[in-house]
Amino acid sequence: MCLGEKLALALPEQYPDLEHTERFGLGSWIGTAVHNYIDTTLDIPGAIKEQKNAIYHLEGYGTISGSTDFYKAGHIFDWKVVGKWSFTEMKLAYQLEPNRLPNTKYRVQQHLYGYGWVKAGKPVETVNLCVIPKLSNDPDDIRFYTEPYNPEVARKALARLELIWSRVQEGKLDSLPMDDDCYVCSRVLFRN
Repeated sequence: MCLGEKLALALPEQYPDLEHTERFGLGSWIGTAVHNYIDTTLDIPGAIKEQKNAIYHLEGYGTISGSTDFYKAGHIFDWKVVGKWSFTEMKLAYQLEPNRLPNTKYRVQQHLYGYGWVKAGKPVETVNLCVIPKLSNDPDDIRFYTEPYNPEVARKALARLELIWSRVQEGKLDSLPMDDDCYVCSRVLFRN
C-alpha cells in the first residue's frame, strides 16, 4: 500500500486527494547523522561511498534509483541504526538463517542496489548490513550480516513493482493489500 501511494503521487490528476507529506522521525534523523559521520570518517582506499545508481526504468513513471552507503570490490554495505526490538529480532533471524539478510525490506533493498551496480558495470558478490543498535554503549554490539548477491531477489521485487504500478495506473490504489510486516499498515490506527 505505501509503495502504491508513493507511485500514485506521480498521477495527481488521478489521485487529487492524495497528498505528499514529509514526516520527521527522530530515528531517521539519528540514522542520517550516523551515515554522515561514517561517510566523513571512514577512509578505505578504493571504496565508493554514497553512490546513487539507476536500478530500473518504470514505464510511465521514470527511473528508480537507489543510494548505496558503501561499495568495495564487489561488496555492498548499508548502515542501519535500529532500536532494541529491531536489533534483537534481526539478530535472532540471522541465527535461524545464516547467510540471509535478516529483514525482508532491507534484504530486498540490498539486492536491488546490487542490481543497480551490475547495471552500472560493477561486479557484485555480496550484499551486507552493518546494524548499529542506537541504545548501546558498546561498539562490540554492532552486527554485520551478509548474503551472496542474488539477482532473482531483485527481479521478483521489480515484477512486484510493475504489478503495483499497473494497479495504480488503473485507479485501483485501494485494492492494494496492506502488508502485515509494514509498520504503517499494521500499527498506525488512522489507516483505513
